[in-house]
Amino acid sequence: MYQLKINKKKFMTNDSDYRPEYFGECPLVQMNKMLRLRNMLRGAKKAVIVAHKDPDGDAFGSTLAFKHYLHCRYPETKATVILPNTDLALNFSYLPGWGDIIDYSRCPQEAKGVIDEADLIVCLDFNNWSRSGRKSTLVDALKQAAAKEDTRLIHIDHHEKPDVMAGAPEDCIIHADFAIIKPERPSTCEILTELFEDKINDGMRFYEDEVGDENRDYITEDCATCLYNGIMTDTINFTTRNPSWKTFYYASDLIRKGANNVFLYNKA
Repeated sequence: MYQLKINKKKFMTNDSDYRPEYFGECPLVQMNKMLRLRNMLRGAKKAVIVAHKDPDGDAFGSTLAFKHYLHCRYPETKATVILPNTDLALNFSYLPGWGDIIDYSRCPQEAKGVIDEADLIVCLDFNNWSRSGRKSTLVDALKQAAAKEDTRLIHIDHHEKPDVMAGAPEDCIIHADFAIIKPERPSTCEILTELFEDKINDGMRFYEDEVGDENRDYITEDCATCLYNGIMTDTINFTTRNPSWKTFYYASDLIRKGANNVFLYNKA
């Protein structure tokens, strides 16, 4: 059972940084949604984590970081990163977990087998199916898996969602069971850092009393390395894409948790 603890002072302040920002809804609605997300992650036995084709630093960083997070927090969950292609993979071979990525373009049958067995699909750093190959067999496999009654799909991204009313094809839309879309954020890795640190709820956290969850830190050094890499590369070393004070705050915290910023800067 979860015990809900709320920092009430944050909801009494007029500071805009503490207003509900992820769903545009009241705190109780946010709490219910975040509890749904926690339950999806806790209940998953086999997770598939995917990103867009021609992946960049944020795509590699976010998918690998999510895998490291699941491995640390829910070790009973088997998580697999599958990417449409890894043509740029050698550029990021220094990232922890890089060697375990399945390249769909090279191993489609292996990837399809993993996807078919998944009960959780996590889509990161792309806002519509065409970014992963709209007519590709990979997208078909992901859609078929997500359509199963016992499979859940989570979508987290920092790009604007396509608008069907504005002419976006319906088959491009990602219909997720849970989504966090934050176009104002410079990278998906920044959103994940917030999520993994349980700060996405603006002061609300969910704890598992029997394991002292409130005192645990699930961002390992490997996870921090991947998250920092995504934030750094998508902002071109913090010079573009409107990095905010939160960007620098999370980046510094990731360095504290083991990310080697000098090494990553020289590698990227």
